[in-house]
Amino acid sequence: MLGMLSHPHHESVTPKFAKRYAEIGKIAHQGLQTFCQEVRAGAFPCREYSPYAMTHAEREALAKRLRGRGHARAGQMLEDFSTSS
Repeated sequence: MLGMLSHPHHESVTPKFAKRYAEIGKIAHQGLQTFCQEVRAGAFPCREYSPYAMTHAEREALAKRLRGRGHARAGQMLEDFSTSS
């Protein structure tokens, strides 16, 4: 009815009595693809969508703990984020 399943296979198994009123599955798929692209590119999350505020000292302490736990890349990204402010 709402077109939640966008795989071509589902078109062949949709009952004939089910009228399609929307293509929600395709819209959701496009939104998730865009989200994944932005996360991979580092465009999201960003300051505009981050409601949390940390002091510089808190960010440094967190970056140090991340590196100490084997997450050097995450620690570096946090430090880079801190210096871009």
